[in-house]
Amino acid sequence: EYVVVDERCVVSPSGEEFLIHVSEGPSAAAVGLIEPWATVEGSYSWAERNHIAEGGRLLVVGEGNIDGLLRDHTPGETVRISEDAVAEQSDEDFDDIVYFGSNADTIEALGGLLGTRAVLCIVLGGGEIDRQVSVDIGRIHYDFIRYCGTTGNDPAEGYSWIPSTGDLREGDKVAIIGAAGPMGQMHTMRAITSGVPGISVAGTDLSDERLAGLRSVVGPVAEERGVPLEIINTGDTPLQSGYTHLSCMVPVPALVAQAVDLAADGAILNAFAGIPAGTFGDFDMQGIIERRIFILGTSGSDVSDMRTVLRKIEEGVIDTTISLYAVTGMAGFADAINAVMERTSGGKIMVFPMLHDLGLTPLADMPEVLPEVAAKLANGLWTKEAEEALLATAKKA
Repeated sequence: EYVVVDERCVVSPSGEEFLIHVSEGPSAAAVGLIEPWATVEGSYSWAERNHIAEGGRLLVVGEGNIDGLLRDHTPGETVRISEDAVAEQSDEDFDDIVYFGSNADTIEALGGLLGTRAVLCIVLGGGEIDRQVSVDIGRIHYDFIRYCGTTGNDPAEGYSWIPSTGDLREGDKVAIIGAAGPMGQMHTMRAITSGVPGISVAGTDLSDERLAGLRSVVGPVAEERGVPLEIINTGDTPLQSGYTHLSCMVPVPALVAQAVDLAADGAILNAFAGIPAGTFGDFDMQGIIERRIFILGTSGSDVSDMRTVLRKIEEGVIDTTISLYAVTGMAGFADAINAVMERTSGGKIMVFPMLHDLGLTPLADMPEVLPEVAAKLANGLWTKEAEEALLATAKKA
């Protein structure tokens, strides 16, 4: 029911505290759900690198001038090889790879040489990639690898269009693919409450029932804030191209690749879904470079992201409990874990360890199981009052 930790676990050598101080205002469920919301926040706040890594390993393949890359940053090691020597580097990994050429086979081989947080810059020099390129989309998500490039001759131009972060920009036309799931709801709500001027948001799914649930949660907030919102069943109405910021919640490489086709010039594409590393998809790399479409992915979050989410909760900007599907005590803990593993949960599950005998209880079943708690829900959504009523059942026991 509890653990004991001391300062060795909760304070970094620099003095940063990893236990976050919380006011009495939010419910325990709202605070407990900070972490998954922080992973969403982290995907927008992660600092991208638009230059070669200082002190890193740089591989240059083919003939070309890299002076522009070296003007402000210096690699620790530079390896220059011809294109036909790429196979000899198969056991190596690099922080930056600059390829002067357009051969799809070479691009695929170089992708395998990218280290964690590495960048591959493809310098086409007027050439064209004659087929789609197989990309490890899972590594974009989990290893933070990135692709960029230029149709010209200067690799610095390829790096230049990498954005500083993946955050929303003024006037963005936002598409969230798979918006009706738990993580998609978070992305949708974050966009609507972002305060970024001039954005519009489209949330998609294939289930009318799930989309109706999404609309009921985010629709009133969008209307209140004056953010144009479309809820689209893409099984009936395919998305049209032209989105400037896209986030994909579906762990299917083909859907991420299709999102490239929906992207406008200069778009950001967030491959948010947890696609395992080693999972490949075929991408229009020529189009990505020509249209400067930046594909990013992130995994996890840090304390700063959690603090940002907590601030938004305490200021009333967001309510993290919109993603709460069920509650349980210790009796239902195993069922809760199995529901996550078997993907049968409709959202997040909050465990209250002090409730020894409560089994896994979806909020939708609360009227039959604990009507006194159900009476405190707000249109089926969790509230602090519902939590107080739930915890009161432990005192009665």
